[in-house]
Amino acid sequence: MTIYTHKHHIIPRHMGGSDDPSNLVELTVEEHAEAHRKLYEEHGKWQDKVAWLSLSGNISNEEARIMAVKLANTGRTQSEEHIKKRVAARMKTNSKPTLGKSWNRTAESKENISKVMKQKYTDGFNPRTGTTHSAETLSKMSESAKNRPRVPCPECGTLLQKANLSRHIGTKSCTSAQQE
Repeated sequence: MTIYTHKHHIIPRHMGGSDDPSNLVELTVEEHAEAHRKLYEEHGKWQDKVAWLSLSGNISNEEARIMAVKLANTGRTQSEEHIKKRVAARMKTNSKPTLGKSWNRTAESKENISKVMKQKYTDGFNPRTGTTHSAETLSKMSESAKNRPRVPCPECGTLLQKANLSRHIGTKSCTSAQQE
């Protein structure tokens, strides 16, 4: 008889725990369910309640997803039908729930985000994060950026950091370099 085990986070990720091996322990499914029951009773976190009920077989995976959406979106009024449609759509694409995040941005919202992203750093102020960096930190960041390897764009030959290459191809700056 094969006994299946799960890796359980001693301090759950939703409470700031890491994937570090010192924070992981192997438990049977029953022990894993019991561990989440105890965590739920001690801390009252909805994530532990869903894990406990799902692992113990008290609710199905679909019911667990519906429960997670409901509990994560407390304070919002959503019909059962709406939640079930969202869960069904996520299950088709096998994506993780965004749990309360809205990705349907208005045109005005997108425009505001675009303006902020185009702003330049001034006096160490980063408009994207709202943080201010010291001159020493800015110089370290600058040196780090200079030392990153660059690759040529296959379309225009511009040297770019590898991470930026896919965003660059097909843009105005890529096509304008080709026309010169």
